[in-house]
Parts: sequence; structure tokens; C-alpha cells
Amino acid sequence: FDQMQKIVKILGMVPDEIVDRMTGEREEHRDQFFERGLDGRWRLKPRDNETQGVVPSTNPIASLRGIFNDRNLAPEDNPPANYDIFVDLIYKMLLYNPNERITPAQALEHPFIVAGERATATVAAA
Repeated sequence: FDQMQKIVKILGMVPDEIVDRMTGEREEHRDQFFERGLDGRWRLKPRDNETQGVVPSTNPIASLRGIFNDRNLAPEDNPPANYDIFVDLIYKMLLYNPNERITPAQALEHPFIVAGERATATVAAA
């Protein structure tokens, strides 16, 4: 349950159409984590000891960026632009809808991966 709360806090609420598809054997998991709100949309259930559930992110990219900004990372080794490109890749990997998610082939062509390969080749050539 904690993991689902963390996911929703960072990536936002799971889209209704995905939760709606949780039927049959998956319905038990759906009912374990989700409930319908007064507006008819799915929301994450609060824990037993909470009156209100976790607040879903409305800006997943900013939430992901915040995770990395909270770390003590040496800026001289990792310029802010590297973090932005990295966050973009992670965001595309974590999209809820698998049809929108980056494919492995696309990920290998992502600027973060390509730049890393170039840097490795430069160091190896030196």
C-alpha cells in the first residue's frame, strides 16, 4: 500500500481508464487500493488510520525533479541540464499507459543515453 501511495504522490493518480480495466482477478487489487470519489472518479484509498489519502501529484516531472534535487549531487559533475534530460527519460519510462511509455529502442536513442555513450567513448579514446 505504501508503494502505491508513493507512486501516486510522484506520478499523479492512475488514470480512470486504467483502473476501470482492473476486472476479474485484478478487481481484488483494485478494491484494495482504490475507491470511487463523490465525483465518480477513482482515487487512492486512505490508510485505515488516515481520514484523507495521499495528494496525487499534478506535475509528475516537477515531482521527479524534486527527488533528485533533494540529493547531495555534485553540480560540477552533473550540470542541471543533465538532470532535466535524465528526469525526462525516467518520466517517459514510468508513464502509466504502456502505449504512451517509451520503448526500449526509443530509450536507447534518448539524449540522456546518447550523451552518456559519447562521454564514455571520449574517455575511452583518451
